[in-house]
Amino acid sequence: MDKLEVTYRIVTPMFLGGAKPNDFAELRPPSIKSAMRYWYRALDQDFRKEEPLIFGGTKKGEGQSSFLLSIPQSLIGKNPYTTSGTNYFSFPFNMRPNSRKYIKEGQEFTLQITARETDEKTRKAIVSSLWLLGHVGGLGSRSRRGFGTIALMDWKGANWAETAQLTSAHKSHSIADWSQAFQSGLSLLKKWYPTVPGHPAPHHLVLGDKSVFRLSTDQANSFTRWDDALADAAETMRAFRYHRPPDYSNVKAHMCKHSQDAAARAPIIPQVHLSIAPERTAFGLPLTFSSSSLNTSTTFKVLGENKTRSGSRIFIRIIKVGKHYYPLFCRFNGPLLNPGDKITDRWAGENGYPLPSDKILDDFMNGLPAGGKISW
Repeated sequence: MDKLEVTYRIVTPMFLGGAKPNDFAELRPPSIKSAMRYWYRALDQDFRKEEPLIFGGTKKGEGQSSFLLSIPQSLIGKNPYTTSGTNYFSFPFNMRPNSRKYIKEGQEFTLQITARETDEKTRKAIVSSLWLLGHVGGLGSRSRRGFGTIALMDWKGANWAETAQLTSAHKSHSIADWSQAFQSGLSLLKKWYPTVPGHPAPHHLVLGDKSVFRLSTDQANSFTRWDDALADAAETMRAFRYHRPPDYSNVKAHMCKHSQDAAARAPIIPQVHLSIAPERTAFGLPLTFSSSSLNTSTTFKVLGENKTRSGSRIFIRIIKVGKHYYPLFCRFNGPLLNPGDKITDRWAGENGYPLPSDKILDDFMNGLPAGGKISW
């Protein structure tokens, strides 16, 4: 069996689940394997055929994973989260009865991969998923919003030639070098997993033609603390979302249409039922609009089988180069909803609302500071 040893550094706190997530956070192999599957699916259009052979499956003839994964050292965190500057992203951690604990940033941990199969296809799948996890992914709650960022620092193992080709950007000494190394890594992955024309559209997040990454290479826009970098990213997104018309006015008119109390409080507001879901829902669901002046609120969510959520196609990570931290914004391909699902709220019922376009996501990415644009 061929062994691969992989070292990651924890850049931002990891809020991981477990038997008692309000008592402690614990890093476990299933969390890593699940993340590897996720990023492998984002790369390989033929994942349905190949994934069970590499990562294992439950259907007849699929069997066990082609590799074993272990974490030699125990990594447990019992820290309560108190930083206030990131509240726009971290609000769920202190919501009662939650008191989520996290594994502290700054530590390193090692994975040991022992492969039963060493063919090139299997090696590339394992190495690619580990690289993406350590460059655009994360672990635990709110990993799409900057928490749980881990950086791939090193890997070594005999008969793993792909690790020499797909090098880590986190070994760079400047943010410009980081960007160049990251672009080189993406280009290699695109070569390993080329897009097949005419392939059915995926129902999950993928790397594709709309995938864009924005990272300021100006050290003047860097930070000496990870939480300051994340707070800056949070404010950037908050300001864009909350100052973009006409969502709020449209939803207030919608509230007045369906709430007599709201209409009585604001008789000058038109009473109009929404004809399309608010543009901001493209960032992910659920999404709540509250109006203190109208004394009411409504939450837009997914109307589907045992489902109310839809993850954002925009990820935020915090990159550390030297002593400086930088926000990285990532835009991925993928539909907001699965086929048959709808966006609904308290007044739409089973009818739902037509989906908004993804233009708001592109506008957000294009409105970030100039420079540092990296494409898939």
